[in-house]
Amino acid sequence: MAPARRLAPRPRGPAAHRPADRWRGAGDAGGAGRAGRGAEPLPPGRPAAGRRGGAGLRPVPRPARAGGCGGRGPQSRRRVQLRRHHPADLRPAVLLRHPGSARDRAVRQHRRGIRLCAGSRPGPARRGNGGSGHPFFRRFAISNPTDRRLTASAPFPPLAVTAFTAVSAIGRGLAATRAALHQRQSGLSAAAKEDGVPGAWIGRVAGLEAVALPPELAAFQCRNNALAEMALATDGFAGAVVAARERHGASRIAVLLGTSTAGIAETEAAYRGRAPGEAALPAGFHYATTHDLHALPRFVRRRLGLAGPALCVSTACTSGARTVLEAAALLRAGLCDAVVAGGVDTLCRMTLRGFASLALLSEGPSRPCAADRNGISIGEAAGFLLLERDPAPGALAVLGAGASSDGHHMSSPHPEGLGAVLAMRAALDSAGLPPEAIGYINLHGTGTRANDAMEDRAVSQLFGAGVPCSSTKGWTGHTLGASGALEAVIAALCLEDGLIPGCLGVEAADPDFTSDIATGNRAAPLARVLSNSFGFGGSNCSLILGRA
Repeated sequence: MAPARRLAPRPRGPAAHRPADRWRGAGDAGGAGRAGRGAEPLPPGRPAAGRRGGAGLRPVPRPARAGGCGGRGPQSRRRVQLRRHHPADLRPAVLLRHPGSARDRAVRQHRRGIRLCAGSRPGPARRGNGGSGHPFFRRFAISNPTDRRLTASAPFPPLAVTAFTAVSAIGRGLAATRAALHQRQSGLSAAAKEDGVPGAWIGRVAGLEAVALPPELAAFQCRNNALAEMALATDGFAGAVVAARERHGASRIAVLLGTSTAGIAETEAAYRGRAPGEAALPAGFHYATTHDLHALPRFVRRRLGLAGPALCVSTACTSGARTVLEAAALLRAGLCDAVVAGGVDTLCRMTLRGFASLALLSEGPSRPCAADRNGISIGEAAGFLLLERDPAPGALAVLGAGASSDGHHMSSPHPEGLGAVLAMRAALDSAGLPPEAIGYINLHGTGTRANDAMEDRAVSQLFGAGVPCSSTKGWTGHTLGASGALEAVIAALCLEDGLIPGCLGVEAADPDFTSDIATGNRAAPLARVLSNSFGFGGSNCSLILGRA
């Protein structure tokens, strides 16, 4: 094995622009091959860096291609492959450095926590409060995530929630959802034989198979778009959008919707419907208007007679919540005057069997936060919010939002909830609120061992045991890309009713939890509610709803 290497000090003057010299270190022999990329052996006694091991990991430089980019010489843009010094987490990341740019200054500022630049001192990186708060580094875990310097969030202009609606397994519309929450009636039921997941419980929306789209939009017919149609026709939501269209104009209203499965069920049916011996899908299958992720926002835009931007957000289980963040960005940039935000996801075999293959499905109804919880109940839902600027005093509003990406693992959360803490802290900072200003936290609470334990640790770090928490997935199931939007609607209902809905089917919370887990409904005057959404790939998003 080649000896561990570190970069030679960065040359100054004309030599900095000669690729052969720029990256040459002690012992280089002309820069050929991997050994000629400019490094020198570590000092005697310095442990070598390996794929798995402790200290001494060094950045691996890669010289820029001939010509570089920009007008500052061939080295004005270079790639640096990073490896964290913390032995527990050695995944690489590739960053682009532009010398002299704001990003480059952030890189240099962050050297106290993560080694990035040539010539940095050997030795393990210092941790704790020494990391930079630049958003560029939010994916890197820091041991003190409550430090405000780690979440440099821009002020979040409150967004008026002019109208909202939801459809899920507990009912169609706000009245049915409100009644199920107060009466503690779950919408989960045993999966059918054809679902292929024996023993699992799911949250299926009743009557969805009978929903037909308007004739002029028949090409969009699929389960996902049918669920969107059902929600748009509920609680007068479509009428509220028409009124907004008259105020602002059709081209000034955007559609931002989240989904993770889109119309995959239609593709599954198309594969099963192929003629014997034929590889081609049936001629009646239209990918662009069903399975394509953007089929959903395009359908909703046409259904509502809008002409503004129509975009899809697909960030796993944070998709629905992330649309609110993106809506704020569009409104702040002046690209629109109102946004139809939300999420829609429907059941399909691929999703159910995919989670079954990960051994994540619950045997029986999901019971988040219970000591003997054993998995997820997958559900389907649609949730929509009409967002506009400048809420009237006392009106329902989104007061803050924050997001992070911890990059810990593709399907498991960081065990200490570092990314979750960053998202919640960013939401609080964007709203200008301290943790004690939150009256209730709607947990992501999927019912898996790892997720619920992680979220409890994250909440405890920021809020202690002073804020009641619960998960409503025992009612609806985990609705994946729609969950953030659905639970934002549930948070709005909790604000209106002064309700803290306790976890369903849980007599006592996990004794290892230190946060205040509600296991029964509580009445409480609520001024602000925080709603969490966390997803595969380390995606995290938190929303704060309250009165403007």
